[in-house]
Amino acid sequence: VPTALRAVAVAGLVLLTLMTIQQGAMDLRRYPVEEVDWLEERELVANPEVHLMQRDTVGNYLEFRYGSEAQVFMDDRFDFYPLDVLRDHDLLIFGGDYAQVLDRHDAEVVLWRDEGEFAGWLRESDVWDVAYETPTGVNQDDAEDEGWIIACLVGSRAHARCG
Repeated sequence: VPTALRAVAVAGLVLLTLMTIQQGAMDLRRYPVEEVDWLEERELVANPEVHLMQRDTVGNYLEFRYGSEAQVFMDDRFDFYPLDVLRDHDLLIFGGDYAQVLDRHDAEVVLWRDEGEFAGWLRESDVWDVAYETPTGVNQDDAEDEGWIIACLVGSRAHARCG
């Protein structure tokens, strides 16, 4: 009986979550919804054959959207990741040898905020193509809407799908 009760409780929570999302109570403006749609159309997200790099908060959104199929580099559960992954995540945010971090994780696609040193580095790189870009404030009427950049590694198996 306890297992049946747990199953009913989980089903109820899933139903409540879906109803909340359908009613528009979930505020997804801070997440790259349109950009992930773009990646999904090209089979570049939630695909075990594609190494996608993204920030921790985007990892949370991908896990929300795709569940265990998400294939995230990082989410906000910092205590679950090895120290070297945490350091690499920090290097991408705060600056460092971006190429070395991306090489170390066999990155083929990057989904990142459109601002900052890393986004600028991706734009100027000879080995990364910016395939999609949404500047801050474009997706919604809200000026706080964040912009995003999607870059693909030239010559990677994912690169052909980025065009």
